[in-house]
Amino acid sequence: MGQLAFTFLFAGALVLFSCGSSGEEAANNASPDTTKTDTSMGAKDTLPHLPSPPDPAPAPGTLEIQAQVIDVHEANPDASALSYHLKVVKVLAIGSSTPAVVVKDTLKVKSTDSFKKLEKEITISCTIRAQKMMAGQKDSASAWLLVQWKHINQDH
Repeated sequence: MGQLAFTFLFAGALVLFSCGSSGEEAANNASPDTTKTDTSMGAKDTLPHLPSPPDPAPAPGTLEIQAQVIDVHEANPDASALSYHLKVVKVLAIGSSTPAVVVKDTLKVKSTDSFKKLEKEITISCTIRAQKMMAGQKDSASAWLLVQWKHINQDH
């Protein structure tokens, strides 16, 4: 019985020492733990700073311009529509399928009474929309509708 006890004791010691050494080797050979973070170093912003996205393009058939009000016409005294002649100073943005417009073009633009009446000789920044030509309409220059506008202060 003494020899059996010695064998179990020897086998138990062998198992303990062999597990201990393989555990140490496993710890030495293991890949670094990537889930842990080093709190001694400050957090770094790893994302590059991207420029802000460009403004969206105007809607199809829409034009954003700076223009000088050349003339103001009332369609007729009973009507609420006004008509303006605008001289293009700068083309800011142009939507797809919009008729071509260049600097120094004079456009005939219609508006409704929902806008304050524009004064002659002021410079405005505005959005205008191309209107579809009606049957029998000859003047394509009057095919614009004022969508929105704001006065631009210009110092001479």
